[in-house]
Amino acid sequence: MAVKYQKVDPQMDLFEVYKEHMQPFIQDLFGWDEQFQKQGFSRALRREDFRWVIIDDVKAGIIHRQAENENIKISLLVIFRQFQRRGYGYRLMTSLVDSTGAGKTLTWNCLKNNVPALALYDKIEATERTETDYFYCYTYQNPRLVRNQ
Repeated sequence: MAVKYQKVDPQMDLFEVYKEHMQPFIQDLFGWDEQFQKQGFSRALRREDFRWVIIDDVKAGIIHRQAENENIKISLLVIFRQFQRRGYGYRLMTSLVDSTGAGKTLTWNCLKNNVPALALYDKIEATERTETDYFYCYTYQNPRLVRNQ
């Protein structure tokens, strides 16, 4: 069963989705400043880079990803609560890893206190995990060689 992506609805309030799912973790680490979070969200995450995550023909979450040269960066991934701990996140992540082209890199970060997400990300094979003060930083480097044309 394939993972598909679709542009998010123009009227969708993406910040509210972010807030609903991320506020508890951010509040715990830093405190929640609504205005600061809104400004950072709109500055760092371009709306046109958001997509629905569709699994089994169901909108299971949203993803913000950007491709730059040989890198694909996941800036935000939200699996809606009713789909968490049911394999949807794992299917999405393995699909992303499998679709990472030869010689390309897939990266994402996770707050250290986001235990459910960490449990998912630590299942993804062949990733390197480093850390900063508040984040674990994941990197998947596709080992396949790029073939010369």
